Amino acid sequence: RRKDIGLLVRHFLEQSSRPEVMFPPHIIDWLKQKDWPGNIRELQNLVERLLALTPPEANSISLTMLPPDLKTALNDWRADDAATASFNEQLSTFSKQVILEALERCEWNQSRAARMLGMSEHNIRYHMRKLGIRRP
Repeated sequence: RRKDIGLLVRHFLEQSSRPEVMFPPHIIDWLKQKDWPGNIRELQNLVERLLALTPPEANSISLTMLPPDLKTALNDWRADDAATASFNEQLSTFSKQVILEALERCEWNQSRAARMLGMSEHNIRYHMRKLGIRRP
């Protein structure tokens, strides 16, 4: 299921030798929209491939690391998506995804998530309220 893509990516990262590497929210969103004819194995292979292309000092997957075919597909998807959403909607969506990812990686410890994001605890709580983020 598409909604499980983020959880599957996180699972594959945790099983890898590089569990600290993060996939940015826009890449996770794109992965959710992509068709996966090879099912979970195809997704796992992509995660492993991207980890292999990620320099040891990097802690996040970047657009420059994607193979050309995926980079083109992601750029096309982002252009289509951007055309339909306002700047504020995109900013809110991105902020929510980044904060959720940090909270999940820190097991919902707001202090640790705030430090990970370089913000104060007060600031992360403010954004959680503003964006409607609640612990599941």
